Amino acid sequence: MSTRARSSGLTGAVVATALGLALAACGDDGPQPYRDGACYVEQRYDISTRAAAHACVHVDEGPFDDRVAAPERDDAEALTQSHTNYSVELAGGSDERAGGGYLRFTSEVATAYSFYFDGLSPVELVAADGQRLCPATRLGLDECGGLGLVEVHELNIGQTVFIRFGQSDEASATVILERY
Repeated sequence: MSTRARSSGLTGAVVATALGLALAACGDDGPQPYRDGACYVEQRYDISTRAAAHACVHVDEGPFDDRVAAPERDDAEALTQSHTNYSVELAGGSDERAGGGYLRFTSEVATAYSFYFDGLSPVELVAADGQRLCPATRLGLDECGGLGLVEVHELNIGQTVFIRFGQSDEASATVILERY
């Protein structure tokens, strides 16, 4: 066998092995990335059944707190506690629809935070400059009736983010915040 034939066979084996490994890595082992508008959501975090169940406990057992979504970002009320079921009154809108509004959260530590929502109103996190923040993970939930969506965001110490609720047929929304 010539050197060229051995080299070609070896190259083919390396390519086949690499292709096999690449295909194996594409298995359905977890949440898959997707594009959400301008965001490419990598799905870097998996929400365990235990974590979702913990958030669901807050739906029924609290602790509870109320907030009013402000029509303007600069007037947004703060979410100050994790492990709390926040009932959010959405700002007044037109055409018998709630106008949405803003809440704010400032991270005390550099970590990933899970923002759980009821999923009944459009919602996104935005930075202080108004730019949308792409979540590291965004998943639908069906573990309990009171929550339908979770977004995981990686935040820095002292970073302030705003939760922007879109116009909705709902007059209120639910937010539960947990460290990942």
